[in-house]
Amino acid sequence: MADNMTVSFDPSDFLQNMVLTERRAYDGAMLGLQDCLDELVRISSEIAPTDKGVLQRSHSTALNTKVGEVDGTVEYSVSESNGSGDFNYALWIHEGEYNLGAQSLAKPGTTGWSGTNYTVGNKYLERPLKGEEESFYRHIADEVRTAMGY
Repeated sequence: MADNMTVSFDPSDFLQNMVLTERRAYDGAMLGLQDCLDELVRISSEIAPTDKGVLQRSHSTALNTKVGEVDGTVEYSVSESNGSGDFNYALWIHEGEYNLGAQSLAKPGTTGWSGTNYTVGNKYLERPLKGEEESFYRHIADEVRTAMGY
């Protein structure tokens, strides 16, 4: 006489929880990344050279999503027309070597999440992006953990 045993498994609850877990992680990553973009804008606008204040107010941010991927963009855009076409003032101020004017020299700079002090000058977007990279990664990971309930 043979004993028969049947084992059954209904994966629907498991799969539903996996989808919910993925959604929570994604939402946490989105929130963390937006926080990082906001911090990058705060730092970069506080250390951007200033004359009329147009550059430091010209920022925009965007969260870009694809399946399984999220990235963020911070952009500064100020163009001026001159005799030979449009001149990208934001790019020139970011990349150029020049002497700061009185208003820029009077700006105090700022401190980032990492504790790094940033001064007013060129590379106003690149310097804090590189300097805060580790703190940005930590922040996003913390937001994912919080969203997941850890």
